[in-house]
Amino acid sequence: MNIDITARNFTPSHHLKSFITTKLSSLSKYDSNIKSSKVVLLKEGRAEKVEILLRSNRNSYITKCYSSIFEKTIVHAIDKIKVQIKKNQKHEIFDICLRLLAFFILNPFIKFRS
Repeated sequence: MNIDITARNFTPSHHLKSFITTKLSSLSKYDSNIKSSKVVLLKEGRAEKVEILLRSNRNSYITKCYSSIFEKTIVHAIDKIKVQIKKNQKHEIFDICLRLLAFFILNPFIKFRS
């Protein structure tokens, strides 16, 4: 997976970059087709904002989170991405089932071997 980390108004530490890389790499068990990710870290006064854009073969996942600590914000953003991936997988499975059902309804003369 290609990971691009951009920080605005500050320079991120090596620890923060490795934390982000580790957390994003853990998403591969939910969607193995993730090709790239873009993380934007923004410091605005006391608030710290994280935007994550993930691209896979079929879908894009986007989230934005605010908090007072970057690590906490990143964990929350990753959790939101996980929910999006799981929801998308459920929709894909439902889509496949509907297509199979429509195929068998439209083709009633198909005989199965027993």
